Amino acid sequence: MGIVIKQGFYNTLWLTIGVIIGYVNTILLFPAFLTADQFGLTRVLWAAGTVFAQFALLGSPQILIKFFPDFGKSVRERGGFFVLMLLIPLLGFVAFFILVNLFQGQIIHWYANKSTLFSDNFSYLYLITFFFIYFNILEAYLRALLKTTVASFLRNVGLRVIWLALIILHYKQIIGFETFLFWFVNAYGIILVILVIYALAIGSLHFSFRLNFIRKKHLKIMAVFGIFVILGGSATSLASYIDVLMVGGMINLKNVAFYSVAFYLGSVILLPFNGTSNILIPLISDSFSKNNLKKVKEIYQDASGNLSLVSMLLFLGIWLNADNIFKILPPEYASGKYVLLFIALAKFFGASVGINNFILQYSPYFKKQLWFNLLFLLLVVVTNLLLIPPLGIVGAALATFLSQVIINSLQILYIYMKLKIFPLKINNLKIIVLGGLVYMVVLFIPVQASVWVDVVFRSLVIVILYLPAAYFWNISLEYSNQVKKLLRKVIKTGS
Repeated sequence: MGIVIKQGFYNTLWLTIGVIIGYVNTILLFPAFLTADQFGLTRVLWAAGTVFAQFALLGSPQILIKFFPDFGKSVRERGGFFVLMLLIPLLGFVAFFILVNLFQGQIIHWYANKSTLFSDNFSYLYLITFFFIYFNILEAYLRALLKTTVASFLRNVGLRVIWLALIILHYKQIIGFETFLFWFVNAYGIILVILVIYALAIGSLHFSFRLNFIRKKHLKIMAVFGIFVILGGSATSLASYIDVLMVGGMINLKNVAFYSVAFYLGSVILLPFNGTSNILIPLISDSFSKNNLKKVKEIYQDASGNLSLVSMLLFLGIWLNADNIFKILPPEYASGKYVLLFIALAKFFGASVGINNFILQYSPYFKKQLWFNLLFLLLVVVTNLLLIPPLGIVGAALATFLSQVIINSLQILYIYMKLKIFPLKINNLKIIVLGGLVYMVVLFIPVQASVWVDVVFRSLVIVILYLPAAYFWNISLEYSNQVKKLLRKVIKTGS
């Protein structure tokens, strides 16, 4: 358990540092030092590479982690199993390469609106997809060996540091945009090479081409599991990035940049949810394994209440400072203001009830999650097709919000029908009311002369109003207990 806690700490640390560097890159530097078309191109390449890699991987990272205990008992078997996991996505990449080449003309034509940047750099799709595939495979292999921190550091910190260095070199006119883009894509190749060197250095990489220990029955089981992963995981991945891809195709690359900045800001609201998911998953899994539905209900409702409380505070801080945020950005990015609103609302709702996914995943009805994932993808595509033409990037954000609300509401209803548990209590309504009251007060604060002074002043007022009110209104038992402990320590220290 000690190694798990230690690595969990470092993984969380790297994630936090990565978010900070990502904020500097995405919000401050990329919009300032790249044209909107150039910035949009980097987002589209990244989104497309991520989606294509999910399909080309053919579920191999999940297969590796799930079946590693069965095939990792000896060095020879481990080496053979690892080689098999390298070969499966290679077949997927070849299939991806052939399909993309067949439809290259249609893909380029879809993105040709007002910009040739995408067609000029189309070949980077193959490279970035290849790097994504094999970094994911090696990361999964090291995770199976309980060696996660280096891969986490490289993905969350190392990659963003390379990008930070590249954008500064571009700003200093040491490199042009073509060189910047080349190394932007190859940055993932750099961290892949570093990860390979690390795995070799610690003696974890073993290769064996003797695969006779894997029987047909094993391959059949892995294939069925892989198909389930491909359908579910790829649908989720595509749903997460489809808005960026559709904005680029239906409008232009410039609007992808405006959309991406607002989306990144709104996604900050999910940080508490992402930070607690690794804690919630084993608790939920253990409760279901003991058939303790009472405990599942308790976790379900407590998580919803606590995450809503924190997420509402983040929502208020982001939306009430929206005008200040867009004053910092180049003027053309102001069109993303209401994108930020709908994305922030979507992420608040998702954080409040997003534990639905974990409840379904570890319940006896886990197979239904696949159908919810596919329905979510369908909703995202249809709503984007309907809303982007009349509303532009705001329509894409509204589509994300509506899809989140619909799919989470359906999940809540299904869980209630099957398990008779419900995530929301009266405290969730209290949080909405409290958030509304704080919003009305802060909204009428006079605008300060300095943007940074206004951000600090508004944020302080939000915190001063929100946190004490949440305590005295007993919105969260866990929060109230933590405040009481803190007050007792302060009083004890003072006396």
